[in-house]
Amino acid sequence: MLGIDDLSATDHDEIRQTIIGWTDELVSLKHDAWLERWAEDAVLMPPGAQRIVGHNELAKFAAAFEPTPGYRFENWEFAGSGDMAIVCNQIILTGNSQSEDQDVHFNQIIVLVRKKQIWKIQAVIFTPTKP
Repeated sequence: MLGIDDLSATDHDEIRQTIIGWTDELVSLKHDAWLERWAEDAVLMPPGAQRIVGHNELAKFAAAFEPTPGYRFENWEFAGSGDMAIVCNQIILTGNSQSEDQDVHFNQIIVLVRKKQIWKIQAVIFTPTKP
């Protein structure tokens, strides 16, 4: 359990759909739509790389991303209150260029903020993990 979760079931659904849509847009190379889901001063912290800050740097990251035929999420956990939420989950990428015959697993921590009634990605930390 992450901690206090005062968010409603509707908030959980909206947050989950934000993360799924955000992931769909990245893996299908819809960079503009993907970028719109991020807060302006957002931070992405990929493993083994420097942190990526702001829309300009995020756009460069997205442009270098290779298509991934499939993915799935597991182990969703939510915490939050008001206009801030934290989600932990695991994403499993299937059939990507890193490994054609094996799934690649990542643990994710995603921080979201609600701005004008829309959940935006504020920060993402992800690390590779073994199944």
